[in-house]
Amino acid sequence: MEKDILLTILTYGKNDGYQGGFANTMELYLNKLLDNIDKLSSSSIEVICVDWGSPPSEKLSDVINTPPNPFLKFIYVSEEIAAKYSPNFGFSLPHALNCGVRQSKGKYVLINDADVYTPYDSFLKTYNLVESKNGEDLWYWGSRYHLPSTIHLNASSTKEIDDAIEKWQKNGKKGWTFHKINSKGGTFSGGAGSLLISKSRFEECTGWYEVLTKWGWMDAEFHHRYGQKNSYLGDLWDLGISVFHLNHHNFDSRSMKERNPTLRAPQYRANGDNWGLGEENIEIYKL
Repeated sequence: MEKDILLTILTYGKNDGYQGGFANTMELYLNKLLDNIDKLSSSSIEVICVDWGSPPSEKLSDVINTPPNPFLKFIYVSEEIAAKYSPNFGFSLPHALNCGVRQSKGKYVLINDADVYTPYDSFLKTYNLVESKNGEDLWYWGSRYHLPSTIHLNASSTKEIDDAIEKWQKNGKKGWTFHKINSKGGTFSGGAGSLLISKSRFEECTGWYEVLTKWGWMDAEFHHRYGQKNSYLGDLWDLGISVFHLNHHNFDSRSMKERNPTLRAPQYRANGDNWGLGEENIEIYKL
């Protein structure tokens, strides 16, 4: 009998050079995350990485230097399938994330951008939060600090990054630019790096709205629509959970050519039954 999974940690990406070396950024994210899980010594976590249409010879699982780990699995969405859902943009974030959630097994899902860095103390607080809820509904966003690219590009280990974060926090967080979510009055301006949510509620509303495939719309629309039936519990920052943005040092192949139009929020169930590539043949495997 397969062990119950409490928490799925989900990220996504494409090996296309975004951020001046996307695979390197994801590698740092995954290695820090897996190190956190090892320290926690819990077997009730899974990590899912959705690879959205990387060339077959350049899959993220093949180029990222991450040791084999029982918690980590990759979902590969082929170039052909990816092109069906993002023909003009090259990447559909809502489809990629919905696909990952649909294949997840956790009671709760923590969705992280692949450029998020989480110190162990904040990771432990996150895990303790979901463990204490025992099936109750959760819905938190996670604001983030910027981690200057000069730090994470020059560091030879995650310990050096941890030491830099600890030093700056002791000095009153000098040097950081903080982007905090504005959720007062039920509004949401976007800018989150993390989302912690109950999987059952996410499935009930059929996930992110898959019409909004361009950057900059999805978070705000979801916050407005999902809030029709669920209570927003706040920013993880207010719980003492700090995450850091691995600041971009270059941009190239995923520029925003045009944005989706502004839309009124659709019904609570935003997508059809095929949400999250439910009828597609995708590859799921462990390293």
